[in-house]
Amino acid sequence: MTLDNLRRSCRGSVIAAGDPQFREAAHANLWNRLIPDRAPDVVVRAADEDDVVAAVTFARANGLKVVVRGGGHNWCQPTLRSGGLLIDLQDLTGFVSIDAAQRRAVIRPIVSNRDIQRALNPLGLAFPTGHCPQVKASGYFLGGGMAWNPTVWGLGAENLEAIELVTAQGALIRASQTENPDFFWAARGAGPGFFGVVTRYHLKLHALPRAIHGSTHYYRLAEAPAVGRWLGAIAREVSPSVELSQFLVQAPPA
Repeated sequence: MTLDNLRRSCRGSVIAAGDPQFREAAHANLWNRLIPDRAPDVVVRAADEDDVVAAVTFARANGLKVVVRGGGHNWCQPTLRSGGLLIDLQDLTGFVSIDAAQRRAVIRPIVSNRDIQRALNPLGLAFPTGHCPQVKASGYFLGGGMAWNPTVWGLGAENLEAIELVTAQGALIRASQTENPDFFWAARGAGPGFFGVVTRYHLKLHALPRAIHGSTHYYRLAEAPAVGRWLGAIAREVSPSVELSQFLVQAPPA
């Protein structure tokens, strides 16, 4: 398959090094704007699952390594490598379906933690999303998903019932505990090293809590060791629904 063939096969954009839009395509959605000195040969901004299949097929035919970018929220930007093909999923966004009665939903990879709750909460539903509201589902789930209320609901990845993905062979498959289970278990924590491109996540939802309470206490920085020992001692005694956190912050000059 040639580059022209790939462009004709994709609904989304295919941009090669040297094209006028290439720098924008390679760097546009990197959240921390720390641009490394490396870039792919080709960027495919996928419009749908078929574009992902076409991109993987092209990479296989031309001996190119593949990396995948979801929301771009990663400090060291592992989605930028020297050479190869970058599949950008930023346009695969939104909910596919919500079944409020069965507490199930299907989402595409580029839906933020904030937007998941915005869609579910008015229906009396919730999901253990991450602490950073702007982070997208793709990297969150593949990293395991350090969630709100994790000791009650579990981590984000523990609330996945299935995923849909494109394999390294270019096949679009579904994976769950009973279907292609190796892909399913590998995806739950593999991070950028996952050997597939996830295009949909099937979520198990929960009833929206009737109330959420928070409490913040401030201590002098010198007391941080004593506070840490105290938190460690009481951690096993508090309710599983309580999340304990300790932050060390240097106050600005007066």
